[in-house]
Amino acid sequence: HWGDLAYLEQQRDYMKQVVDHAARVLDEGIETTGMGCFVDWSTKETPDELDGVKAVFCMGLTRAARIFDVLGEEDYALKCRKYVGQLQAEKVERQLSKRMSALTILAGRDSSLAIPVVSDDSAKEMSCFMGYYVLLAKAALGQYEGALKVIKEYWGAMLDLGATTFWEDFDIDWTQNAARIDEIVPENKVDVHTSYGKHCYIKLRH
Repeated sequence: HWGDLAYLEQQRDYMKQVVDHAARVLDEGIETTGMGCFVDWSTKETPDELDGVKAVFCMGLTRAARIFDVLGEEDYALKCRKYVGQLQAEKVERQLSKRMSALTILAGRDSSLAIPVVSDDSAKEMSCFMGYYVLLAKAALGQYEGALKVIKEYWGAMLDLGATTFWEDFDIDWTQNAARIDEIVPENKVDVHTSYGKHCYIKLRH
């Protein structure tokens, strides 16, 4: 990225180790329990996690191949592209969540079921972190107006609730009958901060 070839040379052996490890994981099968199959907290323990992990492998190995091209490591560049080819050739058998569909598109994997999901311009199934990849995927599909609509609806909803920074965890459904976070919560309103949150973002941590 910075054109610092000397720095890149320092990472040569480490990069090879990372790719060798990735190849072993893909050859032996991705561990689907615990943290062996993890993309983001918003997708943890969902049926789509494995396809998301495969997309991340695909994206990472694609970039690693480019780095090995620069380093003149033809064998490792070919190794990366071999596994990318295998991952991209796989059929994605079922419809995934919007977040995992976005990764599928960005990874160049089978996107026949993913494109209609990402093309939905609502803020449903968005998350504060993975939402970025949904926006990237929408841009890759040329859906700029839809991406702006999602930004306004999803991140705009946090601002409407009085946020002064974007949250770590937010579901658009939380806006229903919700009080602003910068005001005393009336009895007939929902306190967003103490009512919601999942995984490590329960209640006051989102």
